[in-house]
Amino acid sequence: MTLSLMTPEKELLDNLEVTQVVVPGIMGQLGILPGHAPLVSSLASGLLRYYTKDRPEGITMPIHSGYFEVQMNRVIILAENAD
Repeated sequence: MTLSLMTPEKELLDNLEVTQVVVPGIMGQLGILPGHAPLVSSLASGLLRYYTKDRPEGITMPIHSGYFEVQMNRVIILAENAD
């Protein structure tokens, strides 16, 4: 599955191959695995964590509100800010 992360200023991740994504949703953490059902939701401020084959321990990145979409093994995150 691929992950793209964009803010109004820049694109931070562009179709990065990942094995899992954990996003801070407005109702709590949400884990996304390959084959996840289509979904659109708001983001809360918190930590985005994503896992790759090269980094199975995961990579953490603070993000601040926005939206995310899951469709056909693709996760797109539109965040107000990401560090």
